[in-house]
Amino acid sequence: MKINNVGFMFTDVMTPNKFTKLCSGGSHIFIIDIVKDEIISKNMENIYSWINTLMRVDYAKLSRFRLSIHGYDEDIREIYEIPEVVVFIKELFNKKPELFYFLDLDSKQWVLICHSITKSLHINYIQSEIVINKDNALDFISKVTECISLNSKFDNNDKADLISDINSILYKT
Repeated sequence: MKINNVGFMFTDVMTPNKFTKLCSGGSHIFIIDIVKDEIISKNMENIYSWINTLMRVDYAKLSRFRLSIHGYDEDIREIYEIPEVVVFIKELFNKKPELFYFLDLDSKQWVLICHSITKSLHINYIQSEIVINKDNALDFISKVTECISLNSKFDNNDKADLISDINSILYKT
């Protein structure tokens, strides 16, 4: 499905053949929709199909992917404040850290927060402040960069891009 000429949204499994038909060689933005039922049941089949496809299609590195969480619309908490979402994200990226490379910057930011948040403080209705465990953040970043370094699909430019993204998240002003 086309969304505002930005990309495609998928809630079903991806295959290399389907990916090739969608974007033969160009860069695209895709939205991977994760629904509450998948989070509660820890069903990661859809996302694993994306990761397996991305690792098998050479030009997949040109595209970026946004993770979208649905089913918590009535919940006033931020995504990284919902315990089952945090557990799901941690398990997903502990098993498949290479997915982090393919995410857009916003998704990378909240995935990193999920891995390192210790508490969230609500200052008022508009503002909240989160407390990050720096050791947890560094452990996660190390795991991702090590996974990328050990995988022949990625080269030094890919590693530099990943480090640049991480720096822009960590040193936002």
